[in-house]
Amino acid sequence: MEDNEKNLDSILVALDGSRPSQTAASLAIQIAQLENLLIQGLYVVDDVLVLDPYSSLEKELDIQQRDLSSDERANLLENQGDTVLRWLEDRCQTAGVPVKTELRLGQLHDIINSRAESPRLLAMGRRGRSYDQDTASLGHNFREIAHHPPAPMLIGGDELPLIQRMLLAYDGSMQAKHALFWAGSLQRVWQSHLLALSVADENASSRWLQEMEEQVDESGLEEYRFIGRQGDPATQILQTIIDENVDLVIMGGHQHGALLEWFTGSTLDQVLRSTQVPLFMTGIQ
Repeated sequence: MEDNEKNLDSILVALDGSRPSQTAASLAIQIAQLENLLIQGLYVVDDVLVLDPYSSLEKELDIQQRDLSSDERANLLENQGDTVLRWLEDRCQTAGVPVKTELRLGQLHDIINSRAESPRLLAMGRRGRSYDQDTASLGHNFREIAHHPPAPMLIGGDELPLIQRMLLAYDGSMQAKHALFWAGSLQRVWQSHLLALSVADENASSRWLQEMEEQVDESGLEEYRFIGRQGDPATQILQTIIDENVDLVIMGGHQHGALLEWFTGSTLDQVLRSTQVPLFMTGIQ
């Protein structure tokens, strides 16, 4: 790595060859290009796929399953990793973005969570290459990381959109205020219009939506439109994505609807399963 790269903040891009991970990588490169960030590309050879003779490589590598030794499995997965990381290097070179790449053996979530220096952002797909055709699936590694993300997460979808309209789900919580800060930063990156959506449930006071609008108004956003609705948060977010042709969703924690309660069929979970729009998640810590 060049000396001038050592002092750069970075975006960690975890690739697995899936379309959502490539979308996340492409958006991360756009952010890095405008914010002068280093891209750290990571491909993890899953040790379970290497060591377990009963694990299938058919979907992961598009090959016919046959008896393979651990060394053969490792070589095939490493070859895929080299291909994926070269793709990232080529994209970064075209964009003029500094990049370094790493291929590791282990569990993706363990490796990401064990990194001593947290990146500014983590970019990755939502389901993994083995489930590339199952748009409603959320991968095991993604779920493990998203429960306790080491950094804000940029989560890719099936298509790479031109980011012109972003949707912020806002409820006034500390996590939502963090998301509001990021919304302003991302708006400057893409020069996009921002929609701020607050959804009041049946327990919210009559002034709650007005308070949310006032908080957003005081944040100093350059261009935005506030939308106040009542009902189920997931339903309202998904409908707004469709009605407003949203290209990126920004979400944090949520007191009114529990956006990040994964084990109870949360709003975040429903949004990720029901739309392929890229999503920016600020975390739950």
